[in-house]
Amino acid sequence: GFAPLDGARGGGRIADTALSRIEAPHGGRFRTRHEIAERVDAGDAIGELGGFAVVARVTGVLRALAARGARVAPGDMLAEVDGRNEPSNCFGITAEARAIAHRVAAAREPAPCA
Repeated sequence: GFAPLDGARGGGRIADTALSRIEAPHGGRFRTRHEIAERVDAGDAIGELGGFAVVARVTGVLRALAARGARVAPGDMLAEVDGRNEPSNCFGITAEARAIAHRVAAAREPAPCA
């Protein structure tokens, strides 16, 4: 979500989606001091975009986070909070994704010469 910084008037809060995904309502530079897998509480400011605080709607760990100083366009994902609150879920690859990657790699291998 978003909230004006320093009591600024205007946008108010813009809720993030039910998946705890926070998207940019407008373009600008994203600023943050947080890192992926860091725990945040609902209501914590996790960054700033154009004079608005980017606010976590749920308690959990940051599973995705735009780069510090990134220039973002409206609709770009700024952050995603994983409410399961397990930092290990922020890294690696799921078994399903690994199986798909293996099938793609196998399909791309050249056939042996006869």
